[in-house]
Amino acid sequence: MTDPFLVDLLGPASPRDVRALQVKLTHVGAQKKPVPSVVFASYHHLVDMAWFVPLEDPALSYANDRAGPFTFAVSPDEMLGVARRIAAAPFARTGRPPVLALALALRESRLGEVGREFILAGPAARDAVRAVTDALSPANGVGRDVMALFAGALP
Repeated sequence: MTDPFLVDLLGPASPRDVRALQVKLTHVGAQKKPVPSVVFASYHHLVDMAWFVPLEDPALSYANDRAGPFTFAVSPDEMLGVARRIAAAPFARTGRPPVLALALALRESRLGEVGREFILAGPAARDAVRAVTDALSPANGVGRDVMALFAGALP
């Protein structure tokens, strides 16, 4: 059985289906000091960092995760928007040299368990941050502020 693309999995999803989705963005490029990861989930679930064992190499651990990630909550509708924008992005079908690790973990959903990690560079990294930010409600000030801080740390 082949592993379906995210767009195939998340296309028919509803907000309820992605309530348990968690998203983590980790800057893995050259840094003067660790930039905290950003992790967010629906307000129906608490962030669980154990869901984010690096998929590329389970022995790998991101130093930024130990710095204490920034977290915020999103509504199920916002999470569906994030999931669909990420799933439809060109980087969801290709790999790039490391700059940003974008991980998605979904549990407890009729869609089954989903785990994906993308290693993105340059424009693809900025596109991923923009995709997440653009999917957030204008009323989600905390989420938008956290994403602005994270975007400001990217090269």
